[in-house]
Amino acid sequence: MRPSATIGTALLWSALLSPASTTASGEPRLAPVYLGGVTADMRNLADPARTAQFRAAGGGFYAHESYVLLQSHGECPSQVASASLAATIRTFSGGPAPIAEIGFGTPLAVDRLIRCNYHGIGLYPALALVNLDLTSTTEAAWRAFVEAARSAGVRRLAPVISPNLSSDPRDWSDPYWDRSKRLALAGGALAMDTPPLLYRILGQGYVRFARQQLEWCARSTIPCIDIVSPANGEAHFPADSVAWARRITVGGVGPAAWVLENYVDGSTPSIGGDREPGTVAYGALVMARLRPVANGWPP
Repeated sequence: MRPSATIGTALLWSALLSPASTTASGEPRLAPVYLGGVTADMRNLADPARTAQFRAAGGGFYAHESYVLLQSHGECPSQVASASLAATIRTFSGGPAPIAEIGFGTPLAVDRLIRCNYHGIGLYPALALVNLDLTSTTEAAWRAFVEAARSAGVRRLAPVISPNLSSDPRDWSDPYWDRSKRLALAGGALAMDTPPLLYRILGQGYVRFARQQLEWCARSTIPCIDIVSPANGEAHFPADSVAWARRITVGGVGPAAWVLENYVDGSTPSIGGDREPGTVAYGALVMARLRPVANGWPP
């Protein structure tokens, strides 16, 4: 799944990596939608029939580090994917380059992770979303991490930053977030983690914060990717995802890409398939068919 595998891949990847909302010819850039997670029912993605419509709509595979490590074995450089993960990689091989989600670590660790655990089984992400402790990660350590990942072929590293704790300031202009902004600029991307129902708990300030992040990314000319995941028992996840997207995309500014994933094993909704209403895969299909553009939402 190298980014240059097909013309379609190149077009979608160009839309993701460029913050501009239109192509050179004036056509809107489509924001790709990705599907993934860490749960056992990710094995559903190995069956091409379960994601045929989603992939036909331009959908891609979101390769979470936890799932990749769980579903592969062997010593570097002879990593072997499980039958399920290998089938998933083949199934999504004609679509956009995968996006990875990884944890922050040492330069040596991220180099080994990318070259062995991703490249070793046929996954070639050019973008990785990175979970890190914003209070303890130094800028020097982050820059060394970014440099190592880029040497391994990952062009952009997006720190995952959202005010999901009750103590987090709900204003992106608050000085509290200044270092987070510098990390995003150094990595060349920003990721938001915004469960659609969380705004009901945290209020309109949560929506406003997401809009501020998107506007800042547009001004800073870096892509912003939004991770959307369901709460356990969320009965209307596809509709909730669309409603969230419409809340945060205002004035022609929106995410460069969307990720729909499930974090909690055994929870509902499950990954399911794109013909199964209410599932995460069905939600990904709904989002992909809406054809969101890379810096806006269609009227």
